[in-house]
Amino acid sequence: MCASYNPTTESYLINYANKPGLVFVINNKFFLKGKNRFGSEKDVRRLSKTFADLNFEVKTYLDKTADEIRTCIQEMTKIVYKSFGCVLVFLMSHGTEGKIFGIDGEAVYLTDFFDSFKSIASLKGKPKLFFVNACRGNQYSPIHKDNLTQEEMNNRPEDADCLYCFSTTANYYSMRESNGSWFIQILCDMIEKYKSTKHLVDILTRVNREVAKQEGWTEENELVKMISTYTSQLTRDFYFSQPINVKFILIFSKHFYT
Repeated sequence: MCASYNPTTESYLINYANKPGLVFVINNKFFLKGKNRFGSEKDVRRLSKTFADLNFEVKTYLDKTADEIRTCIQEMTKIVYKSFGCVLVFLMSHGTEGKIFGIDGEAVYLTDFFDSFKSIASLKGKPKLFFVNACRGNQYSPIHKDNLTQEEMNNRPEDADCLYCFSTTANYYSMRESNGSWFIQILCDMIEKYKSTKHLVDILTRVNREVAKQEGWTEENELVKMISTYTSQLTRDFYFSQPINVKFILIFSKHFYT
């Protein structure tokens, strides 16, 4: 099966048996000045296991300065992705709106990542998925205090086939504990549970719901909540594993048409 875009299908065609995708994980835990991100190492381990079990190739980059992160971007964009069906980039660090920070406290714009991957010829028509686990401001998400319940290839737009997922909404903190961050741990839970039965956008809706259920407390003993968010420019359904319905179709077709 070809690991490329096919306009005749509802789903991206991914070769799940051999190099379905390449996963990059950048995690900054120890900072030269300021607070360290204790617990984030558990997010790295969880992501590595989740995607290794799905036969994805995982590359990790730990504790990088801003300049080193920019070098990582250059290395990533020089790769020929012809044999891969997709690419996923996890950016985990301190941050603010539109930026993450190197361990030296210098900012790197998220668009440096997003724009660099859009123009890679060997990724044209393939899913490019970005997950940002970082604060986007210095506010805690507001809480309701009432009783409410909780051709195409040649003329393809460059922004197509991208998805951007953030652990929190604009201007707010992203929550992390000693066991890892709310967002990454729940994301891995949902991928492992629904990898072959639901496509990515459906999975992320469930991630949003489960993240919204979490509760924490500030040093002033005030209740803290959070909601993750995403923007999808995908043009097909994306599955992390061979979809069960596709397996059935392939078996059915082989039985009756060979």
